[in-house]
Amino acid sequence: TGSLRQAIADAASGDTINFSISGTIILTTGELIIDKNLTVDGSGQSIALSGGNTSSIIRINTGNIGMTVSLISLTLQDSANTAVSNDGTLTITNCTFSNNGGLSTVILGGAIHNDGILRISGSTFSNNRANSSSSIAEGGAIYNQGTMNITDSTFSNNSVDGSVSPRGGAILNHSVGTTTIANSTFSSNEVDHYFI
Repeated sequence: TGSLRQAIADAASGDTINFSISGTIILTTGELIIDKNLTVDGSGQSIALSGGNTSSIIRINTGNIGMTVSLISLTLQDSANTAVSNDGTLTITNCTFSNNGGLSTVILGGAIHNDGILRISGSTFSNNRANSSSSIAEGGAIYNQGTMNITDSTFSNNSVDGSVSPRGGAILNHSVGTTTIANSTFSSNEVDHYFI
């Protein structure tokens, strides 16, 4: 009761969740599932959503690109795997993704895995990673096999380290995906090969 998880469950389609205080929300019972039109807006506060290095953070689980979700002015950090998985239409504005991803059998996108429509503006991706000691690792910050548009954003110190053809230090755009990028900065992103 009173948790962000409960607020998401109680929200009607089209609602906006705002915050009256600042703080870090550490997920202790798994990722947050969003399956309705919803805006989560941290404007005016300092809100961090943390996977606590044990969990992913958000799954947009609609399977329908007509369903829209917006994340505004949030920090998403310390996810144990991909921080956000999108299967709908997701708009990210003025958000920070840091220290997400990690070591997994297969990891596609340290910060975001997009299978739907993704729009990102004014956001920062730093120190996210896709690492695999035994299989596929692609997209240090983002793995895209949907439609993605990025503007006015920064990608720095994101990395991929995998034993099977690691690709995309910052972004991996799959052959079925479409990516458009404008007015954005990429620095010190890297790809390494993991040797056992």
